[in-house]
Amino acid sequence: MARSIRLEFEGAFYHVMARGNRRAAIFVDDQDRRFFLKCLAEACEKTGWVVHAWVLMGNHYHLFIQTPEANLVEGMKWLQNTVTRRFNVRHREWGRLFGDRYKAVVIEGDSPHYYEALWETRGQGAVHFIFVLRDQVWSD
Repeated sequence: MARSIRLEFEGAFYHVMARGNRRAAIFVDDQDRRFFLKCLAEACEKTGWVVHAWVLMGNHYHLFIQTPEANLVEGMKWLQNTVTRRFNVRHREWGRLFGDRYKAVVIEGDSPHYYEALWETRGQGAVHFIFVLRDQVWSD
């Protein structure tokens, strides 16, 4: 079965998620988390993305981003490849860091507010999940 085409358009809002390969940790320590955020900042400089919220868990992450240009695929390719290469150098590993493809849910509607949009998209459980995670150290 062919992969579905990613929806990309100017001004789009996305809930982006990616998990470690075989659900393994993608953040070993706080230095890895700082390093990921630095790579995310570089991706934003290259693409013009605006990050509205993020959550870094042990084996996955969530981002809520806005793409002023239709460049989600290009930016995510750079971000995930760069994070993988740098992680592997630091930890003297090789191979894939992330499993499968990243997931990107287009957040539609008149409201640019993340939680309201996520409510419309995912339902009450996911909203509670994100609110709980916003209280964690590695979220914003």
